[in-house]
Amino acid sequence: MLSGDTLRPSSTCPFNREARVSSEHWDQRFAERPWISHPDPLLTDVAGELAPGRAIDLGCGPGRNAIWLAERGFQVTGVDASAVGLRQARERAAAAGVHLDLVLADLRSYLV
Repeated sequence: MLSGDTLRPSSTCPFNREARVSSEHWDQRFAERPWISHPDPLLTDVAGELAPGRAIDLGCGPGRNAIWLAERGFQVTGVDASAVGLRQARERAAAAGVHLDLVLADLRSYLV
């Protein structure tokens, strides 16, 4: 369905049902198990040499990479389909003393 200048899928589209199932799946996984708190080694190798700037962490979950970037002066936007994961990211960022802009969105339709 077209709304203004933005194309939005119909609420009856299978794509939307899959997104709902996906977010429910990740909510459950983030709620049930502890997640790694240290950042991805590839990120630390690559971004460790960059000057701070803006960063986006797609599929940020509980925020391990986003928090690491924010601790190094980056302005970070974290995007995830899981409200539980984002709540954990918010709590962990507060404990680390950093700010994250967090967005609840399905990455298959999120527009930057």
